Amino acid sequence: MPSNQVPHLRVLPETREFALELVAEGKIFKAVSLVHKATGADRKHAKAYVEVLRAEVLARHVPVEVERAAIALVAKGKPVDATKLIVLNTDLNLKDGHRYMDALRSGRLSAR
Repeated sequence: MPSNQVPHLRVLPETREFALELVAEGKIFKAVSLVHKATGADRKHAKAYVEVLRAEVLARHVPVEVERAAIALVAKGKPVDATKLIVLNTDLNLKDGHRYMDALRSGRLSAR
């Protein structure tokens, strides 16, 4: 599956909320297992779904004005500066800042 393609899985709202809680706690593997078992999807698709949830959790840490400034930097061809901006203006570490920007750039996460 291409990195910008989000799997369409039928996930019950309560399963989605529980998976979001697990992701927020850093329990990614448990979230993938939950989605896999609840939907019957293979692990690859379950992981892709959880990566979208992970981006949603990361987005909670990024103020809208910082996100907009980062998107403007990406549009100017400065993705590294955009990631730096995210890291310097949020409590995200470099790895999560990069993960967040990658989700935005690939379309797995919509800009607010």
